[in-house]
Amino acid sequence: RSLHATEFAHSRGAFEGWKNQERRRQSLLGDLVGIIRGSVHQKLATIIHHDIHQSAMSSSIRKQFLLEAYPLAGRTVAKKVMDYVKSFSSGTAPEFIFEDGDLDKGKLMERFKKDGYPAPIFRPKKNRSNKKTGLTTAGYTPLQAADLWAYELFQAAKKNMGASGEYSDLRWAFRQLDKVPGEAGYFTEKDMKRTNSMLDQQASGNELITDPVGGAILLPKRWTVPGRSS
Repeated sequence: RSLHATEFAHSRGAFEGWKNQERRRQSLLGDLVGIIRGSVHQKLATIIHHDIHQSAMSSSIRKQFLLEAYPLAGRTVAKKVMDYVKSFSSGTAPEFIFEDGDLDKGKLMERFKKDGYPAPIFRPKKNRSNKKTGLTTAGYTPLQAADLWAYELFQAAKKNMGASGEYSDLRWAFRQLDKVPGEAGYFTEKDMKRTNSMLDQQASGNELITDPVGGAILLPKRWTVPGRSS
């Protein structure tokens, strides 16, 4: 049995018939959270609100820098992963594994290539059968753990996150997973406009780039996508 958080939450798919079996659901969720907390060294995430992304980052910048919401989120988290790896003096580049199937994965691949990052690897979250070959590609189990964390984070952000970035009335699974070291960042409208301004300066060929928030002068082509920590 493989985990898809949405299926689990709504008792669909592999969890058909679980709707009123709360004790069974809690037992499984407790086991899964315990496994994740015992196996994961660091958690990272970035939330991008679609409306903010569309309104605060111009279409020309999104197109030129390949920064639709999916590649922007992936690139932001990748930067955090690279910083984490460097923090303990590792000389080995990490592998970046994403769930296969997103329409913008080509843009993510090109963004990584332009930035000198290891090429992203795409794998299915669950076993995937190929009717033409008759063979099955095994699901990549860590993506199921990431799916559960993403689901809980999304629920918390959708319901409870205000302008201050503070959370209230959190679900049990979120509170437990949040004990794993690391951070969950999000783009405010101010963050998105700041990123857009700096990329616009770079696109215009400016030799020096001014941070519109603090006025700092930055070297060109060294842009860093912000993502406020919560």
